[in-house]
Amino acid sequence: MLIIGRVIVGNQKPEYVGAPQKKFSWFIGLALSGIMFALMVVYNTWSIFTGLSCLTCLIFLFFEAVFGICLGCLGV
Repeated sequence: MLIIGRVIVGNQKPEYVGAPQKKFSWFIGLALSGIMFALMVVYNTWSIFTGLSCLTCLIFLFFEAVFGICLGCLGV
């Protein structure tokens, strides 16, 4: 994965992101964690919503960790 990630972002220059984009990304993370807390801890339910919420969070984390691309920052 490290080699693939380096090939994909080899020509990418650092992109400095402003505070509004980061706040939007934090809101996405807070919303996803709030949904998971409510569904898994409070209501103790397992459904397609918990799986999709977890998958969305994992995709965001994967792109940030492997490729260095903040998908939440691209949304604003």
